[in-house]
Amino acid sequence: PTQRHGASPALVAWLGGLPADGLAGVPAAAFDTRYRMAKLISGAAGETVARWLRRAGCRLVVPPESFFVEQDAPPDGQERRHELEHLEPGEVERAAEWARGLPGAA
Repeated sequence: PTQRHGASPALVAWLGGLPADGLAGVPAAAFDTRYRMAKLISGAAGETVARWLRRAGCRLVVPPESFFVEQDAPPDGQERRHELEHLEPGEVERAAEWARGLPGAA
């Protein structure tokens, strides 16, 4: 998921542990989940992940992709409940189609 306009701290820590060029030539694809709004507002972790994968030597086979999450609409006066949020209708199918279209996907 996208957190604070980029990848989650745990994912950034994992990606940061990849050795420079340690994955040289390995084909890779990056994606994220985010709210349906301008990237300037929501951020897009897929782009952050793609940069780290390139730094590790991966060859990106497609541009990063975003799949969209439906925001929780809490009752007045309550904070958003992220644990209740889920992909928008049709996004699971769109993600599956995207994955099937990746080079080398069966």
